[in-house]
Amino acid sequence: MSFSRLLVAPLLGPLLLSGCTLKGPMNGPVLTFEKDLKTLMTNYCFACHGQEAREADLDLRTVKLMLTGGESGPALVPGKPGKSLLLDMVSEGHMPPEGEMLTREEIDLLVRWIVQGAN
Repeated sequence: MSFSRLLVAPLLGPLLLSGCTLKGPMNGPVLTFEKDLKTLMTNYCFACHGQEAREADLDLRTVKLMLTGGESGPALVPGKPGKSLLLDMVSEGHMPPEGEMLTREEIDLLVRWIVQGAN
C-alpha cells in the first residue's frame, strides 16, 4: 500500500474498497467542479489530460468527459469513490506521474466531491 493510500484509508476505510456511498459529515457544503475542483485539476491533470494532450485518451476538463473516460473506462463514478479510477490513481501515487503529488487535503476534497455526486 502506498503512502498516499495510507492518507486516504483512515478516512474511508473499507468503504473505498466496496464502492459504497457515504452519508454524514462528508456531505457538508456541496462542492462543484467549477468552483472547488477545477483549479486542482488544472494544477495536476490538464497538462496530460486536457485540451493539448489526452494521455490514455482521457480528458479531465469536465465532469461529462470524466464520466466518458478513456482507455481504462470512466475516470469517475459519482457517489462511489471506491469505483472512481481518478481517485485510485491519485491516492495510489500513480498520478500525476511527475512532480508534486496531491496533498491529503486535496485528496480529501476530491473524495468529498465524489461522495457528494461529483456536481
